[in-house]
Amino acid sequence: MALSPALFRRSLLFVISLLTVVGLQRPTLSIAQDVELPEYVIQPGDTLSAVALQFDVTVADIQTANNIENAGLISVGQRIKIPGFNGVSGVLRDYTLRPGDTVENLALRLDLDMETLVILNRIVNPKMVYVGQPFLYVEKDAETITDIAEIPVWRQNEVTFHLGENDTLANLAIEYDQPLFGLQTYNEWPFNLLSFHGQQVRMSAPPDADNSFPPPFDNIVVTPTEVTQGEPIAVRVTTENAQTLSGVLAENTLNFITTTDGEAHLALVGIYNFQKLGVYPFGITATDQNGRVANFETRLRVFSGQRGQQSIQLPPEKSVLLDPEILSTEWQQLIEITDDFSFTRLWDGDFVFPMEFASERTTTPFGVARTYNGESFNSFHGGLDFAGGLGTPITATADGVVVLAEALDVRGNSVIIDHGWGVYSGYWHLFEITSEVGQEITQGQTLGTLGSTGLSTGNHLHWEIWVGGNQVDPLSWMETDYSIVTTERTESQPIEELESSSGE
Repeated sequence: MALSPALFRRSLLFVISLLTVVGLQRPTLSIAQDVELPEYVIQPGDTLSAVALQFDVTVADIQTANNIENAGLISVGQRIKIPGFNGVSGVLRDYTLRPGDTVENLALRLDLDMETLVILNRIVNPKMVYVGQPFLYVEKDAETITDIAEIPVWRQNEVTFHLGENDTLANLAIEYDQPLFGLQTYNEWPFNLLSFHGQQVRMSAPPDADNSFPPPFDNIVVTPTEVTQGEPIAVRVTTENAQTLSGVLAENTLNFITTTDGEAHLALVGIYNFQKLGVYPFGITATDQNGRVANFETRLRVFSGQRGQQSIQLPPEKSVLLDPEILSTEWQQLIEITDDFSFTRLWDGDFVFPMEFASERTTTPFGVARTYNGESFNSFHGGLDFAGGLGTPITATADGVVVLAEALDVRGNSVIIDHGWGVYSGYWHLFEITSEVGQEITQGQTLGTLGSTGLSTGNHLHWEIWVGGNQVDPLSWMETDYSIVTTERTESQPIEELESSSGE
């Protein structure tokens, strides 16, 4: 019996809808019980849902691969097979990529083929990994799991030099244990080529090198490894011999402080709170006493600070301060001050809160996105707010020199202290300023009193910390190790500063 046109159309629509629904369902992995798969060791706090999310599979896939009937019945230390990585065996371990790490040298360190690492980490381009990236690998010997950080490294990075005024290819070859013939072959030069000042020389680092950095770099450490919006970052570098360093990290210039022997270096930088998320270049240039230049380049990812939002409704008399010209002029004044870098460190020991009981009086944290009078969230809270009574003494958070002490339109009566090394502290909305520009001020010394001047709706102190030209979370800065060489810190143990020079 033939279907009527209307019935035929309804039947066809039903079949198409059914196929669409079926097509939207994620297919379950077909898992043969004898397929070789890597294992994961259940950690405290793990659930099968969390493990499935970590490895981008479903709970059902894991249950099928391990004959688990009840997803809630797992125990710490239990080993479970992870589907989706057919042909890979061993215990899955995780690692956070550090400066100098590449897929090539990790494969050598772990005695694994690159294909395995590419599969485990779903890497599209092995050249585009970045510092701070979570990285999976498998430990072949499941009974003896070793920390990847302790495994010797073969340098795989190619390094480029530029000959200094007094350099020759011969002394470069001798200094870095390279055969002259090998340098010529590697650079595809004719054998009668004469070396010259500024000549670019490429070389592959020696196979017995003990780290993943090209000479003259011994070590490069970024702290914390996970670079986050609104946070302070310390970059520490050690070199084989005396070097002058410069660099860039996520669009920020790195100004390095160097010890007197020229071999240990520190740069402090703040990540802009509204820095666009993504992967950015991270590079360091070293110049030795002969003018020879070497470069280190990698990438790092900037992660979200996730600090929330805040809406503020201002009365008419305060709303006039939102005029773009007023905001822009004042902001430019702050940028010109805080962009200035001094190689002299003026403070000693940890920073402290600028008023009594400040930690108990915090009203607004750092970094929350703000909207005024219903406009867009195009600004953020650049410091910490502390409530207090009118006239409460406000004190310097650390030793330094006063570089601003005046009434501003938006920030009211304000003081800025330069602490050296590109670090500044700011104090806004003061009732009274009791310090002056050029004054050397010590930690705990009164600089003004609490008030409600400028764009303020009540008595409070707004306190900021600037590092490398950007505002950072003051609480994070107070926990930062700013020694040139990393120290073990405790609350009762201040950081001891190494003798340093200007690095110029």
